[in-house]
Amino acid sequence: MTKDEKKAAVEEIAGRIKDASGLYLADFSGMTVEAVNALRREFFANGVSFTVYKNTLIRIALKNVEGYDGLMDYLQGPTGIVFGVEDPVTPARIIKDFNKEHDNVFKVKACVIEREVFDGSRLEEVAALPTRKDVMAGIAAAVQYPMMSLASVVGATSRDLVNVMDAIAKKKEEAEAA
Repeated sequence: MTKDEKKAAVEEIAGRIKDASGLYLADFSGMTVEAVNALRREFFANGVSFTVYKNTLIRIALKNVEGYDGLMDYLQGPTGIVFGVEDPVTPARIIKDFNKEHDNVFKVKACVIEREVFDGSRLEEVAALPTRKDVMAGIAAAVQYPMMSLASVVGATSRDLVNVMDAIAKKKEEAEAA
């Protein structure tokens, strides 16, 4: 790699790190080509990417991005980076499910969710976090509930008023008939 190619690679890595809401450093050694390809397909289907870079290039890129100093100790041996842009938790769930089927062959070294670094041993905890979609659905439900309650109360009041008016009308009819 020429000096210009290295500089371009560092800029690319730094840019992808800045754009990622979830970042996972992983050791992929010991994986078969078929397993890596299956994992990449699953990542791609869910808007997640996985790329392998040299540790020295990752170190330089991390120095150019604030808040990721805690990752330096994890850059030992083969390292691939999983980038989750849309949702930081989706990659953890994919990795967890993949490792169940493949005897934990994809070893997560570290997880970064919204710039908070977690050791890879905490992957299960990270995978259990709600996804961005789940959080948004909860917020929408919380906003919608008071409006639905108000509509129900207004509807019940109207219904009760109609029932009272019907009862009064029936009494008048009975009184006129008698």
